[in-house]
Amino acid sequence: MPRKLLGLLALSFLSGCVAPPLEPTRVGRITQIVEKHLARSKAPGLVIGVIEGKKQSVLGFGRVSLKSEEKPGAETVYEIGSITKVFTTFLLAALAQEGLVGLNDPIRVHLPKDVTAPRSDNKEITFTHLATHTSGLPPVPANLPAFTEDPYANYGADRLYDYLRATNRLKYPVESKYEYSNLGMGLLGHLLERASTMTYEELVVQRIANPLGMRDTRITLTESMQARLAWPYDVHGKPAHGWNFRALAGCGALRSTVRDLLRFAAANLGQGDPRLTAVLASCHAVRLKEDVFPDRLRVGLGWHHSPLRAGGKWVIWHNGGTGGYTSFLGFAKETGTAVVVLTNSGPSMERDKPSAADQIGMEVLEYLNP
Repeated sequence: MPRKLLGLLALSFLSGCVAPPLEPTRVGRITQIVEKHLARSKAPGLVIGVIEGKKQSVLGFGRVSLKSEEKPGAETVYEIGSITKVFTTFLLAALAQEGLVGLNDPIRVHLPKDVTAPRSDNKEITFTHLATHTSGLPPVPANLPAFTEDPYANYGADRLYDYLRATNRLKYPVESKYEYSNLGMGLLGHLLERASTMTYEELVVQRIANPLGMRDTRITLTESMQARLAWPYDVHGKPAHGWNFRALAGCGALRSTVRDLLRFAAANLGQGDPRLTAVLASCHAVRLKEDVFPDRLRVGLGWHHSPLRAGGKWVIWHNGGTGGYTSFLGFAKETGTAVVVLTNSGPSMERDKPSAADQIGMEVLEYLNP
């Protein structure tokens, strides 16, 4: 192995055991892929974690900030943005299994009685509609403060309820069209809080983070997490502001590390407690087929499925972006491969332009699944 790669390689821990690292040739090719995309971006650094069967490696590149020479690693903390959404849909499936909610519950059942739920002429919005982005709700609520450094920070339940009361007409009829909605997934997280009488963070910590040993997957930064936080930068490499959430936490509030997300990815591949992995697998199940979308996209509860270019395999994935961070998590269940990419560089403002994290994640999965 080249000497510089020895300094990049870190081991991940799963179920109390040290996972052997990927083969040196694998690490070398992954390094080439990362460095190619990193050189084209303004990201100060990034971390990638890879699972291939029982093997795992974590590679860190660049710096945690432009003012530090410290290299990011497995325990560097990042905002993971919309990867939060698949934690929200896991909570939906888990609470449904416990009987606290139903997947097809109309959202009006879980709203305060003085808040009217938007609906179509012949169809109500259900939890499943929120979890599959088919509710007819727009990407963000009209009363979300625009053009601010921290847009969700002051958006509490009062503003959310004001929006719902004022919404007489949905953008699309319920279940007629897929449209990715931060509002819909944030509303889902809020309604799960009401149904469980727990905060969103408490639900995540108790139902999934603690069982998987994900000690750094939280909304509220501990002192230790704050000390390990990668500093946020926008897509142009300028200092950015972290994002904070209130009522819409379920759409993007979590912070995490590659170490933790590799544990989460392994559980999604079926490793670990069968009760937990079964709930995760129920979220993968396809709810919307590719004939609804361009590029043969499929949708489960929160998760997206895309075909790899070769080999007929499908990747299940989600990505994320906040003001100063982008992220990617994807896996191929057929081959037991997974990739996590976390960067402290914000997303492009150009519509549908993939981030470096997206490009790296998908290209590495293509390489691992020829």
